[in-house]
Amino acid sequence: MIQNTIIKELIQQEYEVYAVKNHTALMQYLKRDPVSMVFININEGPGKDQWEEWVRSVMGPPGSSPVQIGILTNANDEDLRSKYISGIGVQCGFTVIKSDVTAALHQIQESLRAGEAKGRRKYLRAGREIGASINLPFDNGFINGQVRDISTVGLSCVLDQNPSLAKNALFQNIQLKIQSRILKVEGIVYGSRDEEDGSHCYVVLFTQRVDSDTRARIREGIQQYLQAKMEEELK
Repeated sequence: MIQNTIIKELIQQEYEVYAVKNHTALMQYLKRDPVSMVFININEGPGKDQWEEWVRSVMGPPGSSPVQIGILTNANDEDLRSKYISGIGVQCGFTVIKSDVTAALHQIQESLRAGEAKGRRKYLRAGREIGASINLPFDNGFINGQVRDISTVGLSCVLDQNPSLAKNALFQNIQLKIQSRILKVEGIVYGSRDEEDGSHCYVVLFTQRVDSDTRARIREGIQQYLQAKMEEELK
């Protein structure tokens, strides 16, 4: 339920979300990147007592760690709720997910908004490491290019040939390949810049005619890459 409903919905709301099963590796990761929010499913993993110890270890003394923690469970246990909220002091709530998934999702969303989980970025995005590519229609043919940055709003790319695209030029039927997904999008050239490596990078914004299903598939492609990257980092 968490993987197939809650996480998928949060991704479509442009949150950068990861599913992590190795709590020991996660603790090491949080030492390197402590500005994180962690929601723990205490019905999975090492067990009740071990989860309490893990949470206390991550949080440390009050105010000593920027990690924010919330609890997910399928049991509405008031004693356990009191222990985590009042006793340990978790900041992101005690969410019961068994009876009402919609209410649980709303509670998690409130915690994410209160904790400013998106930071300054409004959209899920990935850089050149994602390996996305485009085919741009030009002069009765296509120009190949490599994506440098991508979100559901648009992308930046370096083309194999520099055709000197004009600002505000409209391109229909752009072929976008991202994580084995081949999509068609429409975009307008917003501008361009010279990169430090000597290449010329174009910024293309998607038009309103790029439908919600295509944008959802872009998010899924970005998240698939980010999840794989996180799993590699936790090894």
